[in-house]
Amino acid sequence: MSSTVPTPQPAPARGGLLLGLVLLATAALYVPALEGGFCYDDRWAAMGHNGDHRHPLIAELRPLEEYFSTHYWRGIAEHGVLYRPITVLSFALRHWLVGDDAVVAHLINVVLHLLATALVYGLLRGLRARPGAAALGALVFGLHAIHGEAVVPVFGRAELLAFCGGAGALLLLVHGHQARRLGRTVALVLAGGALFLGLAAKESALVWGPFAVCYAWARARSGRRRGLWLRRLPLLELAPLIAPTVAFLLLRQQMLAALPPDVVPGADPLSNPVFAAEPSVRVLSGLTGWGLGLLLTLAPVHLSMDWGLAVLPLPATATDPAIAFGIAGAVALGAIVIGALWAAVQCPLLFAAASAFLGFSALTSNTLFPIGTIFAERLYYAPSLGLSFAMAWAAQRLHGRTAATVGLLLAGAWLGGNAWLGTQRVSLWRDDSTLILREAAQQPRSVRLALHAADVHAERREPIAALGHLQRAVDVAPEHAPAWLQLAQMQQHLGRLKEARLSLESGLGCAHTLSRTEEASHRGTLALLLAGEGEHRRALAALAACALVDLGTARARPELAALAQRLAEDPEQPATARSTAQRLAERLRACN
Repeated sequence: MSSTVPTPQPAPARGGLLLGLVLLATAALYVPALEGGFCYDDRWAAMGHNGDHRHPLIAELRPLEEYFSTHYWRGIAEHGVLYRPITVLSFALRHWLVGDDAVVAHLINVVLHLLATALVYGLLRGLRARPGAAALGALVFGLHAIHGEAVVPVFGRAELLAFCGGAGALLLLVHGHQARRLGRTVALVLAGGALFLGLAAKESALVWGPFAVCYAWARARSGRRRGLWLRRLPLLELAPLIAPTVAFLLLRQQMLAALPPDVVPGADPLSNPVFAAEPSVRVLSGLTGWGLGLLLTLAPVHLSMDWGLAVLPLPATATDPAIAFGIAGAVALGAIVIGALWAAVQCPLLFAAASAFLGFSALTSNTLFPIGTIFAERLYYAPSLGLSFAMAWAAQRLHGRTAATVGLLLAGAWLGGNAWLGTQRVSLWRDDSTLILREAAQQPRSVRLALHAADVHAERREPIAALGHLQRAVDVAPEHAPAWLQLAQMQQHLGRLKEARLSLESGLGCAHTLSRTEEASHRGTLALLLAGEGEHRRALAALAACALVDLGTARARPELAALAQRLAEDPEQPATARSTAQRLAERLRACN
């Protein structure tokens, strides 16, 4: 009687080893991030205590319903429209356990990125990619330099949680429909829970629903002969994603409904200068940023933490010469759409790649609707999944030793370059001064970075260096009022009073988004500077404007009431001017 020797199954073991190597390489890149502290937006969005500032939802663990009934920026602003309760809750739980420990905060992000990388491997294997190709795609995702802004700063947590929730839900769906009875039920329930967590971490996770349809189509096609592509798409398998999506939308709508009626979505001009522009201008600008996102996804050779005001060549009108950049972006994206339509029948893995990039980047591209930022590298964390799929597809298309060798060399060069660039990005986020000064030097047209660099030099008591950054900011964006006003403050500090007065007039004379308190304060300062130059008539006009904008701010500065009284007692002033100044002095001295 002959015995039957079982056939060895090396693929799972080989796949596990390859995935382990991928995660090891990814961890090696990001473990140095644990040496960094809280910097930039981390201080406001992710810390319980930042100096005298206390974040109410992080510093103390609140009832769960409080996190699900308020906006993301509650610790910073009174009102807001972003809804990310799970992200804020993750910060609160960390603070409850270990306080504002930067090492733990960064470690959580690194672990989430490792989980996301493993999920990419699982998604590729779900599309029947070979272990080697799936490992390459996962390594592309793990080492991609554009991910630095999502992984290293703590505030990037929203991107990581949203991705892990959506990708985890998709894989649980696949597992659930392969399991039986109880295992199937558990997997499908967990899939719904995972998607809800992703949605509640960041709103952009809504794209995982439509992408699940594309993934299901690609998965169904990957196991069929070409002639059978018209078979029914398994839409019923996606039903477990409906309930968590509806629950999230209802909760978010409840939060929005509680806002005062005068609160409308808006954006800082530094972050999105075309938020309120005409739709044609906004769409063209969005296509420019979308094209940049595609370019940086393919070749992240010039990365920056700021792509806002004056950095991108955004058209001011539909006939601006910068429209060429928007057209170029549209052409590139159109080519991907055409490729996706072809691949839908011919190549499931490439179809999934195009669907991932287009789908996840569309929602944050400013083309469908405006968002708070014109462009940010962290927004391409999920869209870069498309490149991972495309690289896995390319790896499986290589046949022959020569082609495999050339492909391996090219992939190795790309991965090595990204690892090197990623190392540079990790080293930046150690502290505010390192991050801001180096980024300001690399992105000289960034108004935001110039203003932050001026703050860093001011804290170091280097006013001349700060003045240089502020002057650069107004040269790059002469229409941005806050830059002029910050320049005026520094000039006044240096005793350059006439220059400060001219800067204040320039700032108050252009369109801006200053609060009433800020505008009143600057108009009061302008009145004092004009009076110092003997321009009493203009000083009175500036003082009257200050009181008109915000009387409370004007009353809080006793020197303004004293100035009004001096003008009222000036015998060289016309009687009407002295009378106006006297009434103004009385108003400024009155009790609130």
